[in-house]
Amino acid sequence: MNDPSSLYAFMKKYVEIELKSCPDKLIGWVFTIDPVSSSYVLVTFDGDEPDQATMVMGEEVKSVKILPSPVQDANLQQLILEKLETLFSDSDQEQLQPTVELITRRRDQLVDWLQKNRLPLKIESAEGSDFPIINILDTVQIRAPYEEKNCESTNEIILDKVRSLIKNLN
Repeated sequence: MNDPSSLYAFMKKYVEIELKSCPDKLIGWVFTIDPVSSSYVLVTFDGDEPDQATMVMGEEVKSVKILPSPVQDANLQQLILEKLETLFSDSDQEQLQPTVELITRRRDQLVDWLQKNRLPLKIESAEGSDFPIINILDTVQIRAPYEEKNCESTNEIILDKVRSLIKNLN
């Protein structure tokens, strides 16, 4: 098993992977590495767009060598690295930054919804934030942008119930 810190040196790098079972060598940008199995996910690009993702199982890896970047344009290389960061994420969600108006409207809708469901709540100012926290029974705190993933609590049962209510609002 490889040391995870040594595997980290290959992250977001352009590499050549030599395989044990065949003479082929795979070349691409390292998207991620599983530190347990030492499996790699390589991505190739056509210009600045991802072209192909390849999973290389750890037991097939004979050697890995960092290659010089094939991209000469610094802006294009930066764009490729940025795309690697968000390749398998929900990019639509990341690109949409809610406005103050949308967050305020969402908070008001959520407060109405929680009150309709007879949950006692308080609106409290949040340190370091422009938006207040919705506090339910001093047990669950909901922070902006007031989605189910923005709920915090040490009581998992109540947290699950509140998240379920918020999900039903959507």
